[in-house]
Amino acid sequence: SKAEVFGIVYFAALACVKSTLGCNQDGASDAICHGEIGVLVYHDNLEEIAQAIINVFQGTYHNSIMYQPETLRQKVIETYGSARFKTVLTHLIKSHI
Repeated sequence: SKAEVFGIVYFAALACVKSTLGCNQDGASDAICHGEIGVLVYHDNLEEIAQAIINVFQGTYHNSIMYQPETLRQKVIETYGSARFKTVLTHLIKSHI
């Protein structure tokens, strides 16, 4: 997508511990933690997209977390799980009181 605003599709994939590929120009960047837990590419560069997909499937993508399902799962839980949500929400509420 060239206009993914929030990135729900990435959260769904990450919840299933699946590799994710998104655009580095929209909401995917935040959802994929700026490439820390997924692949970011420029949406108009077909060669870059193709090469990233090939690298992921061949096991040669530079981010090793893509091939460590338990590590990826733990990172997703730490980043987006309920405990993190509660911590961030509490901080936001306290900072606005």
